[in-house]
Amino acid sequence: MPDGPTIRFINPRDLSLICGSNRLLESITPEQLADLYSASPQEMVLDGNWDEPLDQMFAASDLFTSFQDVILRNKEWSETPYYARAIRRIGKGRSGRFKSPASFDKRCAELTTLYKRIKANGYLTLQQLKDSGQEAENEITVALDRNGRLMFLDGQHRLTIAKILELPAIPVRIVLRHPRWIEFRESLRRIAQSSPDGKLPEQIPHPDLEDIPARRGPERFEMLRAVLKKEDPRKRRLLHIGAGWGLLCQRFEELGFQCTALEKSPEAVRHMNDLRLACNRHFQIWQGTILGFPNLKPYDVILALDDILRPFTQEKMQHKRLVKTLRAIRARIVFFSVRQPEPADPRQIFHNYEPDEFAEFVAKHTRMTRIETIGETEDGEILYKISGPTWARKRASAHASEEETTDGEGPQKPETEGASEHEPPPTPANGLDPELAMNDRPMEKAASQPAEEPSSLPLDENETSERG
Repeated sequence: MPDGPTIRFINPRDLSLICGSNRLLESITPEQLADLYSASPQEMVLDGNWDEPLDQMFAASDLFTSFQDVILRNKEWSETPYYARAIRRIGKGRSGRFKSPASFDKRCAELTTLYKRIKANGYLTLQQLKDSGQEAENEITVALDRNGRLMFLDGQHRLTIAKILELPAIPVRIVLRHPRWIEFRESLRRIAQSSPDGKLPEQIPHPDLEDIPARRGPERFEMLRAVLKKEDPRKRRLLHIGAGWGLLCQRFEELGFQCTALEKSPEAVRHMNDLRLACNRHFQIWQGTILGFPNLKPYDVILALDDILRPFTQEKMQHKRLVKTLRAIRARIVFFSVRQPEPADPRQIFHNYEPDEFAEFVAKHTRMTRIETIGETEDGEILYKISGPTWARKRASAHASEEETTDGEGPQKPETEGASEHEPPPTPANGLDPELAMNDRPMEKAASQPAEEPSSLPLDENETSERG
């Protein structure tokens, strides 16, 4: 672990849980707590139940809602709940640095100025502020609970501003970790080290895992996002076939897509669940293959990458089932990728499609009309965008579909959805609720702490006595 907290970049939307200081004091001394909230905190590993988050989310705090009132609704600070709480505490002599309403009025004016400065100049790191000769406050600090979820510690004003401005990324320092999270993180490092090249298949989009070596970074995701740049991702549905650890679903959910991940490997599903919880994502997870998948309702985008469909083309009955599955798909766009096929004895393999031929096969049976080659990745994966008018077109009649043939196989007979002697249909893998993830690091429940004030955040940063 590095000597001092390393700067990491996160999307401020991902920081919603609050770590309460009262709960921390059950496990550390007041001196250690003061260090966590100091200008130069040292990294700490802490066991116990400190990581059960407060009931209140950051966006429900009176600071956040009051800041919204001032910035978005043109209210005066004196009209906000945050200001009213400050005046109450000042009247009781319990406001820390603020001794009079006038001193708090000055602080509110400074917060408005801070907002305008960040909006005009961007969000700068502590070092960038110092280098430019500006007054510098401390970086936002966060903790990681036993599941790897981000928990807010300090820097509430800048986090509030970043959320209101909807900034894509801000710097934070990770100063506190739960040992169970460290155990999980090290298990991923061992997986990477045990591979022939010492790398994971793909970079994990988590601030404490991005430094684990990986064969693939976010480049393929960026290629896909560039193609979809004109799409409004909000409430768009995406299905990823052969999702692996669910890392593309992680990234697309961050854009706003409603994602479903389909993966056959039980081990990969277990990691997918763990990482979904660590990154505070909510996409659905199904264990199984696309053959017989019972959830083929209309999707805006389907990902069938990493040559995931090729194994189904090499045996006659599997090929037949793949054709029936493709015909059941309704989607606006299918992103499909293949590699050059390995040489094979045609007497032993039913079909061994070349890349363009394979793309045409998928387009034909999904009844799409346009095939575009997007590009080729560094590992030789040819990426296609397949689209067409099938999103709004009605399916052919049952009589017509029975007359269709599939590459010389003859007429198709009705088949029970998902029926197979060798492979059960896909099943949900705790996909509806990330709290039910297959996680062997369960959260023990700690007693709730009564709150004197309705907010879990202090009036100002570094006032740890008010931190719930």
